[in-house]
Amino acid sequence: MMRSVSWLVCATLLWTTACTPNLYKTQQKYFPKPVQDLHFGMTEAEFLQSHPGLKPTESPTFRIVYLDEDVAAPLSGIVYYFDNEGDRPLYEIILIYDKATDRDAYVQQALGAPNHPSAEGEWLFDSGLGYQMNFWTYQSKLILAAAIPGSEWDENRDGVMDSAVE
Repeated sequence: MMRSVSWLVCATLLWTTACTPNLYKTQQKYFPKPVQDLHFGMTEAEFLQSHPGLKPTESPTFRIVYLDEDVAAPLSGIVYYFDNEGDRPLYEIILIYDKATDRDAYVQQALGAPNHPSAEGEWLFDSGLGYQMNFWTYQSKLILAAAIPGSEWDENRDGVMDSAVE
């Protein structure tokens, strides 16, 4: 009996270790290299383990904002938005490119043609975790946002991107 319980515990640990990172592969395949180690829904605490020197840029409102300016070209900065409730999940990443042409080269190669059914020039993807991801460009930025339930982009807590980008 003890041997079967030990086997079950080992099998569960191996499965959890092997499969957990794969939960985020669907969304991470769309992320540029500088943020591929992150995933939407990760907690602020998890994020700070890999970015220990970053401090919030403003007093918390409905979101907590971090700006990382210690980035390599073609980027000049990355902004991270975390919800200010619960586990404080990451729900938006803004990549600031030095030049819009560098950003455009990335989106053309990695994202392809915009595919959002009701918003021109935007991309809509399923995260594989029960919520949508919407990507769009603005000036020299690429914005990656997720409808994490309860966040700014999911007011109805249903995982569907509610707000239209103007």
